[in-house]
Amino acid sequence: MSVDKDKIRNILESDSIKASHLKELVDKRGLDVHPRTIDNMITALLSEKWTEDEFDELKKMLVMIQKESSPHGYYVGTIEGLPDATPQEDHEELQEALRINEASFDGDELIEPGFKVNKSSPKLVTGIYWTQTTTYESDPFDNLRTRTKLYDFGFEFHLDEGIVHIIGDNFGKLGEVMSALEEVGVDIEGVGHDGVHPDDAKTYVKGFIDDLSSGLADKRAQQSLTNYGSGSHNPLISVHTVHIRLSGGALQKADLEGNQDIFDNDTVKTLTEDKNGKIAQMKGDLIYKDTNFGFNIGYNERLGRIRIKKKTGKDGDVDIVEEAFEFVYSYYKEYYIDKL
Repeated sequence: MSVDKDKIRNILESDSIKASHLKELVDKRGLDVHPRTIDNMITALLSEKWTEDEFDELKKMLVMIQKESSPHGYYVGTIEGLPDATPQEDHEELQEALRINEASFDGDELIEPGFKVNKSSPKLVTGIYWTQTTTYESDPFDNLRTRTKLYDFGFEFHLDEGIVHIIGDNFGKLGEVMSALEEVGVDIEGVGHDGVHPDDAKTYVKGFIDDLSSGLADKRAQQSLTNYGSGSHNPLISVHTVHIRLSGGALQKADLEGNQDIFDNDTVKTLTEDKNGKIAQMKGDLIYKDTNFGFNIGYNERLGRIRIKKKTGKDGDVDIVEEAFEFVYSYYKEYYIDKL
């Protein structure tokens, strides 16, 4: 049985699908398309019959493309307390507590926000927190209509490490996730440098930058030895912007124009030395194995945050994104979690 063409069209016309992806599909199906414009390739692909298996492969392709091009990262906190109402193991107790506030659906419509547990083992509990926002808008005839937007946050409780990862980009909804966890007895503390002396915070940030830069240099040297790298000598890490939290809680921004030694900047010096500020966030670029990434690293008053986004590099290499993230996260964990 063939798949409805509208389902195929929705994927082929997705913003994530580039001309190179369409060419790959056209070649795979042996289609003769001239000229190979985007419209012509989509028309040719829609003229084909698609089986359910082929449609599943197309969906997997879209997921991998989006995974490669989207920001990769999460919020980070430490697990300070878990529900203990019964003598069950921690993962079983946590799973049961999350199911008390379980999300409910009617088809694709969210009826009640809450959690869905995907996996539960002694070392790891994962799942999704679902919520939504309903707004009211007037149409051209001044009639009110509702618009509902669904949000999902992934969570990973690494019970063996005492760390939780919360995956999602909507900071405005993050507080709701934290409150829902608190309601079922989960106590999460933030990470970062809020609780340390300003001099120590400066030492940790400098150590993070220096060690990450050295690690990236080692990776580039390995690339050169295996003849895969370009051997370029561009800076491996550059910080463009930092946000500094002052003792009263206010944030001040400093533009660094790509300097690696962020403490040479006059604004940073003034805010960190004269006003006891601490660098709470930094944004910039780094090069990992000939692939350029943007990064956003730091913490807020509730959680730590680390995120990278692939900017240039070979298309179709999803593994390099996850590999680069884990590489950067290893240094983040050392200087923003383990040393505190």
